[in-house]
This record gives sequence, C-alpha cells and structure tokens, in this order.
Amino acid sequence: MARAPGPERTQLCYRVRSLIDAGIRVPGSSDAPVVDGSPILGIHDFVNRRTAGGAEFGPAETITAEQALRAYTVDSAYASHEDTLKGDLSIGKLADFTVLSDDLLQVRAEELKDVQVGATVVGGEIRYDDGAIRS
Repeated sequence: MARAPGPERTQLCYRVRSLIDAGIRVPGSSDAPVVDGSPILGIHDFVNRRTAGGAEFGPAETITAEQALRAYTVDSAYASHEDTLKGDLSIGKLADFTVLSDDLLQVRAEELKDVQVGATVVGGEIRYDDGAIRS
C-alpha cells in the first residue's frame, strides 16, 4: 500500500487524526471485499497505522482505541443518520452489541487485532454465539 503513493503522499492517506482534530465525526468502515471488513481489524489499523509488513503508515494520524471504537459505533450511526436508533446502548435504542474476548480499551495496541468476537446480539436476539453467552 505505501509503495503506490510513495513516502511523501503516504502521510496524506487516511487522515483520521486530522479530521477528528478538526471536529469532524469519522465513521469506521473498510474497503471490503477488497480487504478484510472486520471492525476489529479496522480499529487495530486506526490505532497502529502500520502496513501488513509492519512499516509505519502515516503515524501522525494514529488515534486512540477509544476514538477508534467510537468511530465504529456512535460515529458510524451518526454518519448514517441512525444515531437515534443505534450506536450506543441506551434506553429506546436497538439492543445491538458484541461480546468480545478482551476489553478493546485495555489490551495493548499491538494486540487489538487478536481480540475475538464471542457473540453478537442484534435487535435483542442472539445472532452469533461461540459459547460466550450460553456457556
């Protein structure tokens, strides 16, 4: 990825930190199916800003795990004009949530990609459970 734009233009790619600093709410997303669409990997990449080979990719644009989690939840709901229905767990909103193997805000940045999905609940119904809920 970094080879195509070159070192100078790589610093201008995916300027998430700059957008957040400017007060813009940035939704989390991916280029799936071109790349893996896992939100966990997207959060990892927002925080770590490295290529698959481990090289830095615009390190000035890193954000915190909390900011990345917000991008994939609250700010994605805001971007799709659905923030009155979803994006956080609060009264009157859809009961959509994911049970994870670890706390995204507590694991080391390099280990974010290793966090596993144990279960998902959509609209109050269990849609996926590897035993995290029904064990």
